[in-house]
Amino acid sequence: MRFRNAVVTAFVALAACSNAMDLELAKRGTDRFHRQLNAGDMQSIYSEASFDWKRVRGRDTSVEFLTGLRREIGAYRGGRTLESHERSAGGNGFVTLVHEADYERGRGKELFLWRINGQQPQLARYRITIGGVAHEWPTPAPRPLANSPLPF
Repeated sequence: MRFRNAVVTAFVALAACSNAMDLELAKRGTDRFHRQLNAGDMQSIYSEASFDWKRVRGRDTSVEFLTGLRREIGAYRGGRTLESHERSAGGNGFVTLVHEADYERGRGKELFLWRINGQQPQLARYRITIGGVAHEWPTPAPRPLANSPLPF
């Protein structure tokens, strides 16, 4: 019985450590996203995105969306994480961050969905609501994706 309790305790501690690491990776990914967006480096945002993003929309439409968004909202000036949710699906970790963001042309709320692939956060979905207008990318696929591990 003691052995079983020790194993359960070790498993819970390991899971908590893994969630904390995944959260830290997602926060670093969010910081990197904002630096790349400010620099106009939309190609890198796309290149580093997860296959969840890439299988829904291609490079050209992704770069076009991000460029238009940057033009509309201006430079990122700062922000903070309001909430986070971690989950594991099919051996991959996912972290959802809700981020309050100050941009040159207004304050908004961002939602990032990060796929944690090893030690690398990969953007799977991004949504910002600013000035009452929501922008989401990639927009939902024309038809549901079978067996998708995405939480939304």
